[in-house]
Amino acid sequence: MSDIKFSDEAKEVMERFFANFPVAIRESYRNKIMRGVEYQLLKNGLSEMTRDIFLKSLDETLPKSFEPIILRVKDPQKLSAMVASQKEVDREHPLVAVRRWKLPVVQSDTPVKNVVALMAGPRKNGNTDCIMDALLEGIREAACDVEKLYISDLTISPCIGCMACEEKELETYCATKDDMTDLYGKFLKCGLRH
Repeated sequence: MSDIKFSDEAKEVMERFFANFPVAIRESYRNKIMRGVEYQLLKNGLSEMTRDIFLKSLDETLPKSFEPIILRVKDPQKLSAMVASQKEVDREHPLVAVRRWKLPVVQSDTPVKNVVALMAGPRKNGNTDCIMDALLEGIREAACDVEKLYISDLTISPCIGCMACEEKELETYCATKDDMTDLYGKFLKCGLRH
């Protein structure tokens, strides 16, 4: 790598490219890309790295997600046009087309009377909590008993693989004593008819 000659234009483009990376990781990217440069020089039988060889090695060494950083040094005008086009909304030819599908009607022979709702959102009274409250209000209007629990308030331990649940009937469903003990009973009650 030390015997590679660099054209002035290649040095300038290379330094502009590596300036995009934090100092802590810059050297690792430099080493990776220089291996790509060496490959390009060997493949083409060249001894001097030009701007084009450097840019070709970037395209072939780095994944597609690096394209904006590469365009910053390769073709800044193309990058600016790409950014501008992403800001524009073309209603007739959108970049992403959203398709809706019809959901099948869900029917059950067993009327639901007990509902346990587990709130897993990070904030009480946040958006998810408010949406869940509106949903649960509709369920209450259908004459169901509703209990809402916040997962963040519960202590739930992971399975330790003791297999006690398989070996014998446990009143608590699991040998681990945590808040899941009560939840198992609540879940089973949801499946029972009144």
